[in-house]
Amino acid sequence: MPSVQEKMERAMRKIEDFYFGDEEGTGEHMFNNFAQKHAHHFKPHMRVTEEENKLEHTLAYQEFQRIFEGKLEELVQSENLSVEEFYTELRKHSREDEDCAVFLHVILSISDYQSFVEMMSAYCEQNQ
Repeated sequence: MPSVQEKMERAMRKIEDFYFGDEEGTGEHMFNNFAQKHAHHFKPHMRVTEEENKLEHTLAYQEFQRIFEGKLEELVQSENLSVEEFYTELRKHSREDEDCAVFLHVILSISDYQSFVEMMSAYCEQNQ
């Protein structure tokens, strides 16, 4: 039976493959499909600190969070780990392991509203 550490490593690899892959079904592909559908609510060069936060932005952010977090949960649970167990272990190891710390930072940045708006704005800039 695999240890929690082995399950963690496999789950982290799956999340990395999902997040950094560019083929269908990966994070980038999912984001691009989502951004294409919602880009009309955003504009190039947006800055959260300088723009009025519109309801459409918040609703798009919440929808993206549900989609993305659902996929992360699916990947974690596929290794017979609970989401709570995964994040607890990740936080614990991030104190002494630089790779875990970076991994945790990347995952948390995806759930940040400001990062989301900036990603949507960048998508608009690239697809004008």
